[in-house]
Order: sequence, then structure tokens, then C-alpha cells
Amino acid sequence: MAARGILLIFVLPAAASLAFGGAVMYGLASQGPASHAPAAQAAAPAPGPRMELVGLLAEYAESDAVEARVRVDPQLGCGDLYVTVFRDGEPVEQQPFRGACPGDGGLVPADDWFSWEAGGPGAYEITAEMVLEGGAASARGGFTVK
Repeated sequence: MAARGILLIFVLPAAASLAFGGAVMYGLASQGPASHAPAAQAAAPAPGPRMELVGLLAEYAESDAVEARVRVDPQLGCGDLYVTVFRDGEPVEQQPFRGACPGDGGLVPADDWFSWEAGGPGAYEITAEMVLEGGAASARGGFTVK
């Protein structure tokens, strides 16, 4: 009888919490960066090529880590950066960098790289979107995993 009480009091709520939390995180990841910052949808994008991906190769082996950095025009200032990898139009990885500010040479985040373990073979797209107070800037690139 005591074992059943422990199951009802401790194990069931913990399992339900994990299931609910996992469903919420999956939903957020599958909606992309715009869902995390609704103000960015209404704001006008920054004019011109003010953002670019740096260090992204055109081709990777399955065992390679995909690494890239984002360079922005330092005049854009700080913002929330979302780097997302897509395969067949579906997001497979997203890393947010909240409150990211341009460092040396406009690199964001100043002290970190976006890094992702390459998945199976195929064509991938990577997007970087920086949500700013006065708008947004974005960059995208493609790569192949063989």
C-alpha cells in the first residue's frame, strides 16, 4: 500500500511534468525564432546586408561539427540572436543567444560559436535572425552533409 502512495505522490506528477515540459519545448522549437519574439514580425527589417554567416562550409561529413559565427553591423547594437538549422524545411536544431552584442569585428556572440553535430546526409539550411529594438536582421546559408 505504501508503494502505491509513493507512486501517486511522487512518480506520477514527475512523469506528467516531464511529458508536459517536453511537449512545450518541442512546440517552441518547431515554431522557429519568430514565435519567441512576436514584436519582430511587426518591425521592419534592417536595410542592406547588415548581417552574414562566417565560417560556414559548403560541405560536411556526417562526423563533422557544423560551426559558424554571425557577423553584424556593430551599429545594430545588441539583441536576441536565434540560429536555426533546417532540413527539408523542418527545424532540426535551434540555439538562442539572448542579449547578444557584437564583439571584435562585429562577431555575435562575441565569445561563442554556433556548433551543431551534423545529422544524416542531405541538404541543410542555416538561418540567423537577430531581433533588435528597432527591427530585425537576418542571414542564411546552405550546406550539404555527405
